[in-house]
Amino acid sequence: MIAYIANNSSTNITAQSIAEHFRISQVTLNKELSQVTKLPLGKYLKQVRLMHARYLLLSTNYSVAYIANYCGFSSAKVLERNFKAWKKMTPSQYRKAFSKYFNDANCKNKLNTYHNIW
Repeated sequence: MIAYIANNSSTNITAQSIAEHFRISQVTLNKELSQVTKLPLGKYLKQVRLMHARYLLLSTNYSVAYIANYCGFSSAKVLERNFKAWKKMTPSQYRKAFSKYFNDANCKNKLNTYHNIW
């Protein structure tokens, strides 16, 4: 279930579409997912999308608008609002502040390893 959500987080997946995919009720889906992630589905999906956006901010030169669309956010504004709530800075500010550290091989390997987990 976790892998399915990660692999489809850039699409317009919903609790209903995930439940239908696994042939379970939405109640069962939320219960099983929250036991593993300690988050409700909506918050977990947003977190997966934000972490993917963070990875792309550090590893590419894609625009924030492109990253927002690619990661499943409805607009760059929505990504910016959620990213700022999460990291206390905009995606552009985060990229400027931390992309220089991503070029460090050790950091890059750690982030790539984490990113490939999901």
